[in-house]
Amino acid sequence: MDKSAFKYCIIILLLLTSSAGYSKEVTPFEKAEKLFFQKKFSGAKKILLKVVKEESGHPKAYSYLGDIELHRGNYRGAIKYYNRAKTVSDNPSMEYFRMGQVYIKLKNEDQALENFQKSYSLNPAEKTPLYQIGYVYLVMKRDKYKTIEYWRRFIQEAPSDLQYDSVKKAIKYLENEKCVIPGKGSDDSLEELLKLGCKTVVANKAKPEDQSAGNEKEKINNKTESLLDDTSDDDL
Repeated sequence: MDKSAFKYCIIILLLLTSSAGYSKEVTPFEKAEKLFFQKKFSGAKKILLKVVKEESGHPKAYSYLGDIELHRGNYRGAIKYYNRAKTVSDNPSMEYFRMGQVYIKLKNEDQALENFQKSYSLNPAEKTPLYQIGYVYLVMKRDKYKTIEYWRRFIQEAPSDLQYDSVKKAIKYLENEKCVIPGKGSDDSLEELLKLGCKTVVANKAKPEDQSAGNEKEKINNKTESLLDDTSDDDL
């Protein structure tokens, strides 16, 4: 091997050695994301607030902030961040979906429906909003015909979904003319009714609906929660 070739090999070796020891610098957002998935929400939120302060058009940072507030049960705070995320996102379908979930928690059925429908219209490839719309009609509005309509669409458009069989069975129960859904305020368990296959006509024990103003339902479950006070913007 001549001297020039040997010198060339040494240079290549040095370059390979230096590149092997090089590691990409982790961004603040990546640090926050890692903390989030480690469920270290306080640390994640602290970093994310700095991220959005320096980069106000960061939809994922706002979305994670919303997820943190949702996890903490601060539903108004979650909506605040999801709203900001959707205004700066190129595809805010997931933000609308998240807000639909939060409005279920807040027992606001109309807002829940509006946000799930918007989510589906922006991304028809994602079928979960169809299931959620049917869920709101069943559990909150107690409208079995609308539930059947949207759940039929769901199983037609998502035949490989894990919930396909259970939703198909629920539709069959609901289509039974003897299946009467308990009205709002009923003491009868909707879950028990479906378990029985709607084989028994359920008496409607609904209480008069409150017509007063403000009477408005993996990462979130479907339990209902009470309306929380508005959060301030002091942490932005």
